[in-house]
Amino acid sequence: MNRVFYRTYSSFLKSRFKEQVHKIPININTNCPNRDGTKSINGCIYCSPNGSGTGINGTVQEQIELYLGRNPIGKYIAYFQSYSNMYGDEDKLFAYFSDALDYPQIVGLSIATRPDTVNSNLIKKLLLLNTYIQIELGLESANEDTLRRINRHDVPETFVNACKEIKAINKNIHIVGHMIIGLPGDKYDDYLNTALMISKYAHGIKFHHLYIEKNMPIRELFENNKLQLLSENDYIGILLRLLNNINPNTIIHRLKSSSNPRRLIAPLWTLDSMFPEKVRKEASKSKTIQGNNFVS
Repeated sequence: MNRVFYRTYSSFLKSRFKEQVHKIPININTNCPNRDGTKSINGCIYCSPNGSGTGINGTVQEQIELYLGRNPIGKYIAYFQSYSNMYGDEDKLFAYFSDALDYPQIVGLSIATRPDTVNSNLIKKLLLLNTYIQIELGLESANEDTLRRINRHDVPETFVNACKEIKAINKNIHIVGHMIIGLPGDKYDDYLNTALMISKYAHGIKFHHLYIEKNMPIRELFENNKLQLLSENDYIGILLRLLNNINPNTIIHRLKSSSNPRRLIAPLWTLDSMFPEKVRKEASKSKTIQGNNFVS
């Protein structure tokens, strides 16, 4: 079997930009309606107070220059990662995004946000910057009961509506949906429904496995034996089944989560550097190719 059995994000970017393009994670200290009291003050139970990014502070320019100082060669997408990056003062957010494009190495923007914070006016302003735009939306699960259990304070329909709203503004904006495999209560059918929802309404998908860090609220469930995490083998099996069933045109941005080793509690295979090779070997054994069983 060819080593590439799914549509990789790296090949998508290379096709678009004619060279390898990487991401620079940027933290602009945004907030979230699930943390500031608008919907809740506790956040989702799997979310760290540090967010999902590097935790590095500083201006947009300082963060980019720090990264470029270590990696001066190449082209990059500025990735606004932690929390909800369309939530807040519209003018300030636009200024942050504009600042990133002051550098010739930056060829696009990737903006992560909750579906319920998508800002149409901000998106229309971003289009004036005449650059590649990628918007990443956290669906996490298509099961409304699961979203309730994880204190998401959202419903799957919000994700669908956000995707439609973005496409109505501009069909060339690259939309990515995030899903988490292993959330409390979810079974394989829930994972499949989530993956199919994302591949139907978005252009790309990010697969994540559930992991536990020291300061996550979900840690309490894990330590009280009320939550069982997936083994690496089980996760790979689920992942390959999903790849077989989703649209072959969907761009696969990521196959699993990553975590800071200093904060990670479990599962330890989160840090397994051999994970990609293990996935390839299992895909070869099972003859997995993205879209094998896809029904339009």
